[in-house]
Amino acid sequence: MKHLLWTGILAMASIATMATTATVAQAAPAWTTHRDPTGFSVQMPEGWKVGSDRLTDIAIGDAQMRAVALIRARVVRGDLAAWLKAGYAATEPGMRAFRIEQVKASGADVVHAWLHYTNAQGVPKQGRVVAVRRGDMATVFVAVAPPDELKASLPILARVIDSLRFEPPKTAARSKADGAPPLQYAQWTDPREQAFAVDLPAGWRHQGGLQRTTWNRRVAFTTTSPDGAAIIFSGDSNVPRMFILPNQTTTQFGAGLVQRRFNGQVTGTQPRPDLV
Repeated sequence: MKHLLWTGILAMASIATMATTATVAQAAPAWTTHRDPTGFSVQMPEGWKVGSDRLTDIAIGDAQMRAVALIRARVVRGDLAAWLKAGYAATEPGMRAFRIEQVKASGADVVHAWLHYTNAQGVPKQGRVVAVRRGDMATVFVAVAPPDELKASLPILARVIDSLRFEPPKTAARSKADGAPPLQYAQWTDPREQAFAVDLPAGWRHQGGLQRTTWNRRVAFTTTSPDGAAIIFSGDSNVPRMFILPNQTTTQFGAGLVQRRFNGQVTGTQPRPDLV
């Protein structure tokens, strides 16, 4: 999420382009700085609120959450513009009648567009969306409001997004002098077969364990902090196995099995005693 500091600049360039064509809204009577315990600060008009329990899904809006700035972090592989049009909505269950228009890409890793949707309360929203990717991580900046409020809201939403800064979470910033307890560990045992045990942070949420398929045995697990800001993982059961040791099944079924199961073809065999 640290790369939001520079991707925000790119997002603001696009959002501000539209905002400058709107009638400049009256300045809010006062602005305040919100420092969130999850690890960010943002400037916003007094009376606005922040809805966020993790850094990957931040929402900042007015008291009724009609004008809203959304900052999202999503893993995106492949065509970013295609994902924004067809895949982003699946990550936002509160958006209905979702529609993306006027999609424009600036290279492979920057896309901006117009967004239309209806929220869970039945309020129609529209505005600007900008997706900026670094590696496999895309940051999505959204500035939306009801259609008749958009012109007045965009300059304020642009300023809100521009002010976003990330900083160490309050819980992580406390020192021993503040009385912060040291991180405690507890033994976690594989819940599926009790095949292994590992010391993991106490109070965190643990998932996974030993996973078996016809050809495969994998140890893969994750542990997530209570606030969702940190994830530790070991192994990945989704990575396909590229090598299968010869066994009774492969010997019995041979090339036919390889073709049916893996859509492959056996072109030859060679003894490899060094792998035994």
